[in-house]
Amino acid sequence: MQEFIAIDFETANPKRVSTCALGYVKVSNNIVESNGYLIKPVGEHATFQSKIHGIKDEHTHDKPDFKELLPGIKEIFDFPLVGHSLFDMQVLNALSGHFNLNLNSDYKERLPDLKNHKLKNS
Repeated sequence: MQEFIAIDFETANPKRVSTCALGYVKVSNNIVESNGYLIKPVGEHATFQSKIHGIKDEHTHDKPDFKELLPGIKEIFDFPLVGHSLFDMQVLNALSGHFNLNLNSDYKERLPDLKNHKLKNS
């Protein structure tokens, strides 16, 4: 099986650019690496989203924003990406556009051998 990175974003509010957490696993036959980061979001934390994932301003106010975090994690975006859902790819696209990062998140083209692109088949 080809190596890939599965990503999962949480947002602070309904805007896709408001990521407040990123988790990922690198997969190559087995999970070989996993990590998670709290991120200072663009915008404020909303009550609805905080109730879902439990992340509040007190957890992220002193964390780096995504652009500041990126140099330390940029290598994960060199692998084919699998998002937990379309939402995760929308968040990555929003972050890439907001911070002018030119990140490629077209994961369907980057895993061309799969019969479909559902996470359970990755």
